[in-house]
Amino acid sequence: MDKSQKQSVLLVEDNAVLLNLMALVLKLDGYSVVAFESAERALANLRSTSNGFDGLVTDYHLPGMNGTELARHVSELQDNIKVLIVSSDEDCRTWLRGTDSYLQKPFTNGGLLIAVAELLKSPAPSGERRENSPDRKRRIKPE
Repeated sequence: MDKSQKQSVLLVEDNAVLLNLMALVLKLDGYSVVAFESAERALANLRSTSNGFDGLVTDYHLPGMNGTELARHVSELQDNIKVLIVSSDEDCRTWLRGTDSYLQKPFTNGGLLIAVAELLKSPAPSGERRENSPDRKRRIKPE
């Protein structure tokens, strides 16, 4: 990543320890990270600021709203955001509609960095492509 052009990531994970670790790993690699433990707080922040994000990295299993629901709401507010879902579920094709990539837990720090780098270098999504192309997901296996 070109350190002079810091890319921004909205990170949502309800496990505080994992959230802090993921945020630290991404920050140490030069990303600008805004992290939240709930989908609702992430959405409230996104609605109250003019700052956009290059990518959304979210756990699938969140209390109150799952990761694909969050991705849909975030995409309504910022239609060019790229989405990486993180989950321990192995069979994810049915619920990944509206996302760009998937990273399976557990993963290494390097696996997270690879997944985010690949996500952010991919072409910007469009609403129609997101809705109609569930097979374009990139599944990134942990190292």
